[in-house]
Amino acid sequence: MLKRPGAGNHLAVREGTAFKVGDVIETGGASAAQLTLADDSFMNMGPGSAVRVSQFSFDPVTDRRTTIIRLIEGKTRFIVYKLRSPGSSFRVEAGNALVTTGGLADFLVLTSLGQAELIVLDRGLKVKNSLPYVVGEVRVEVNQRTIVQEKSPPMVPVIITPQERKNWLKDLKQN
Repeated sequence: MLKRPGAGNHLAVREGTAFKVGDVIETGGASAAQLTLADDSFMNMGPGSAVRVSQFSFDPVTDRRTTIIRLIEGKTRFIVYKLRSPGSSFRVEAGNALVTTGGLADFLVLTSLGQAELIVLDRGLKVKNSLPYVVGEVRVEVNQRTIVQEKSPPMVPVIITPQERKNWLKDLKQN
């Protein structure tokens, strides 16, 4: 389902449906979706998830992107597999977590009960709390996870097991 600000109604999402900055894309309890951005990065949304494209710009001439995605609820995998020019950024906001990468990344984010859990599948990311008075940032590397709770800095990253990695990916596999 796609909610467009000011549109007043919801649009059904099908393959090829275009979305814009400000749109909220939701999956039902038994559905999943893959969203592809113009810079070729993409998101695999799990069942019962919702994201808002808060900001997106991509200039193919300068090969520069600026992306801000808000994970409102649920579980989503973010895959940034093409390196762009210096100054490019890709940011995900989930609960009180701010996740940023300037380069390549493959990571999952789960929001629930006032916290965000993040698992890195490839490369590394910076994670901090979005509240300006909460001090602390961690770097999360491959096969590590961290949790950001309300009004707290991110927890020290811990190693995930192969089974935990497999379980995280199970609901996000796209056919």
